Amino acid sequence: MYDSFFLNIIQEKRMKVTALLTGRGNNTLEDKNILDILGHPVLYYPAHAGKMAKTVDSWYCSSDDKKILDAASEEGYKPIIRPSELALPTAQHIDCIRHALRVMEDEAREYIETIRNDYKDATHVCTAYSCCAIGE
Repeated sequence: MYDSFFLNIIQEKRMKVTALLTGRGNNTLEDKNILDILGHPVLYYPAHAGKMAKTVDSWYCSSDDKKILDAASEEGYKPIIRPSELALPTAQHIDCIRHALRVMEDEAREYIETIRNDYKDATHVCTAYSCCAIGE
């Protein structure tokens, strides 16, 4: 009896886990992220592993390349279009991740606002969804 009670509490309070796949289109090896390997583009393998993980709740792909975003979308990943300054060979990967986190955070805020607008008393719903804070 107590076991199922606590299991329900843990499941309700579980943090949301998001998979972020990143890929830059402007590489020395052209289209390396979408090259065919054993019948699938290279990015399929990490993307598929992320989709199969039972603890992952949402999936995103950050790229400046439409072909990469399209291939990731076929696996169920939401696209995040990377700004051109983050698509340069000199761009730091951490900056691409920070950009993606900001996009995801904005999407979470929009989701919460939609719930607030749809329900007059949505405080119980909003507390169930937590946003990540981005440290600079």
